[in-house]
Amino acid sequence: MLAFDISAYDGPRSFAKGKPIVRPESNAVSEILPWLFVGSAEAANQVGLLRSLGIRNVVNCTSMRPFYPKEFAHHSIEVEDSPRADIAAHFDEAVRWVRSRYGNVLIYCAKGVSRSCTVTLAVLMHTASLDLWQAWQLVKRKRPKCRPNAGFLAQLEAYERRIRGSNSVAIVDDTFLSREEATAIAAAASSKAAAEAEAAAMEADSAATAPRTGEKAAMARNSEKATAGAAGVAGASSSYKPAAVAPGAANKAGAQRTKKKKKKRPAR
Repeated sequence: MLAFDISAYDGPRSFAKGKPIVRPESNAVSEILPWLFVGSAEAANQVGLLRSLGIRNVVNCTSMRPFYPKEFAHHSIEVEDSPRADIAAHFDEAVRWVRSRYGNVLIYCAKGVSRSCTVTLAVLMHTASLDLWQAWQLVKRKRPKCRPNAGFLAQLEAYERRIRGSNSVAIVDDTFLSREEATAIAAAASSKAAAEAEAAAMEADSAATAPRTGEKAAMARNSEKATAGAAGVAGASSSYKPAAVAPGAANKAGAQRTKKKKKKRPAR
């Protein structure tokens, strides 16, 4: 990757020997392939920088007018950096224009992050015979700040499916993953969801079969009362004794019963 500090550029003389000022921390322009560059409007506005890179052709992905219309061949793609913007409508025309040019190409937008990277990915699928996942890995490696918005990602995915018949990527958390990675993540998420659902079902069953706290306490109190009552009845039965009768009183009662029987006998 070639990254130039534009603030240090003081005109064509800085590149007189073909040695531009290179500072890795700057991302004004990045070399994706020896003939293809992606950058910001700041880089596109430096004629000496573009000449030093052999750039003769510029794809402008902003609504701004070209900086040097007489110095370079220009192709304009007027599109907003919005998820609702139809950038895919410009893919085929941009690819045809890039294919028809001689010399190196710069594709730029305001910051060199979303629109320019999106168009570059579409161009790479045609000119470098790469699938979208391969193109994505290449651009992210050469220009880590590449970050198309969510709408552009979806349009690139649809574009790959249209021109190649299938997709090599899936969109996960506003970025591209390979189909294999996305499938593995989806399977892991599905397994986790199934395990959580099973655990919740087991917890619900356990709660339904076990008595609630209040009911359990009431059952315990009733059981204690029943046990205490049974113990009281058993104790009363075992401790019962008939009242003692004095010997004299018993003889007197027996004589009275005998006398009553004699009175009831019929006369002969």
